[in-house]
Amino acid sequence: MADSPPNTALKGWKSIADYFGRDQSTVMRWAAQRGLPVRRMPGAGRSSIYALPNELAAWLQSERPGGALATPADITPVATDIAAPPAPVGTAGGGRRRRLAYAGAGAVAVAGAVVAAIVISMRAPVASPSRPAFADPAVERDYLAATYDLDLRSPASLNRAVGEFGAVIARDPGAAPAYAALGETYLMLREYTAFPSDTAYRAAAAAARAAVALDPGLLAAHRVLAFVAFWGNLDLATARAEFARARAIAPRDAQTWHWYATALSANGEAAAALDAIGEARRLEPQSTPIAADYGLIAYLAGRRDEGLAALHAVAAGSPSHMSSHRYLADLALARGDGATYLAEAAIACRLKGDAREAAGLASDRVAFQRGGEAGLLEEIASRMAATGQHFDRARIAALQGRRDFALAELRAAAAAHETGIAGLPGEVMLRSLAGDPMFDAMRRRASLATGADGTV
Repeated sequence: MADSPPNTALKGWKSIADYFGRDQSTVMRWAAQRGLPVRRMPGAGRSSIYALPNELAAWLQSERPGGALATPADITPVATDIAAPPAPVGTAGGGRRRRLAYAGAGAVAVAGAVVAAIVISMRAPVASPSRPAFADPAVERDYLAATYDLDLRSPASLNRAVGEFGAVIARDPGAAPAYAALGETYLMLREYTAFPSDTAYRAAAAAARAAVALDPGLLAAHRVLAFVAFWGNLDLATARAEFARARAIAPRDAQTWHWYATALSANGEAAAALDAIGEARRLEPQSTPIAADYGLIAYLAGRRDEGLAALHAVAAGSPSHMSSHRYLADLALARGDGATYLAEAAIACRLKGDAREAAGLASDRVAFQRGGEAGLLEEIASRMAATGQHFDRARIAALQGRRDFALAELRAAAAAHETGIAGLPGEVMLRSLAGDPMFDAMRRRASLATGADGTV
């Protein structure tokens, strides 16, 4: 710890960090979550932060007997490599969380920047019903800048957004919108990068719960909780309640209807999903992510030509929208159209910037040239035997006609609580298994829309 005159104020985060011999992000988190005594000078701006060394020393002693301060137990840093794409991803939004077969589960990019993902298992912040969303206009400006990075949906911008929202929270621990936005950023990380899904869901839920503790009526927080409940926890009752709460708070919020529609489709409720995505389109007709998910939902509902036309229109009009190419690749593989799969998967892989996926696709091309569709599926299955999850292996096995193996892998996926199981009722690659008693029982879910039991 650096020596400092006991009555001399340490001005700015850098000076405080130097006092502890830690980086600035660490002491910001301590201020936000562990009560590090940081004060503000009159006026706004980053330079208004200061601390008194005697107070810091007293805090350090109280935190850990003997003064030995460990990393805070309620915040776990997780380092994950995230590849920056060669071209901007653009403004792709949240939607159906489908993994392409070529990616495999657990794929980790080997290029790009490292993001420190703060998994927040925080003590609930103290709510102040009368406070504005942001106590300091300068903090609000930083929050708005972070939301811009979130909306860009590129690996690099999402990496920045995590740190930016964390810094906002450190400076204003009572800013509920920042917690909710951080939760959404984690959900986007698992969609647009190689960030681990399980970690993302835990972090998103923790951040959203913190937001609700501060502002029980915050729409974005309930929307994140609904998403995590459905996709991450397969908790239909909680997902239903949180989606209903979000729609009650803001009945005309397009993103809520969008996320609700994708969950309905994954749960096999095709008609309700079409109604919900239709409402999202009416509320935000210019949205590229909504248009792409409309195409996928229409296809899965049996309106194949309409769905494909919508997806191709998005891919042509917004070529940097990754999800539209991902969906087209997935659907092509399910139809046995290996050439289209390889072409669309290559575009999605390039936008994601994942070197490991690129290597897998190179092997897929060779296998397809040598053995056609059967050779392509065999290559993917071989790679997934080592790297994929049970659910991913079941999808490819079903396309190969290996019915018994596919069913065994689904049982293993359910036993392991793999998140892919959330979308089993609407999964297009598994439809050949319909009629098997075990498969039909696994698809039998309560309705997300009504709560009624039955086969969906």
